Formats: sequence, structure tokens, C-alpha cells
Amino acid sequence: MIKCPVCKELITPSSVSYKASCGFLDIDGVFHEDVSIITHKECKENYTYNIFENLEKIIKDGDI
Repeated sequence: MIKCPVCKELITPSSVSYKASCGFLDIDGVFHEDVSIITHKECKENYTYNIFENLEKIIKDGDI
């Protein structure tokens, strides 16, 4: 299991969650994911944690 980056609690297999990812499309239109962030459904709307800004930060810092 992984921890939610917003609340720092574990995301259990039965919990509803959201996943945002960065990657690229190949010629056939298949999306290849480079990095992703998964949060609880309730944590997604936390306005102090911007999922997309944090995805960019992970890529820039080389934490892939």
C-alpha cells in the first residue's frame, strides 16, 4: 500500500482514490506513464496541495 501525499495515511485497496499521471502518447495513441500521484477521494480537494504542481516538481527533481 502507498501513503496519500496529502494526509499521509495509507491508501487501502478498498478506498476510493484518484490518480493523476504524467507521461507521453506513442504513435499508436497508447499512453506511457512516467510518474503518478494517488490521493484519497477526500484529499483530492485539498487546495493547499496541487497535484499537478507536485507532479511537475517530481519530474524536475528527478524523483521518478
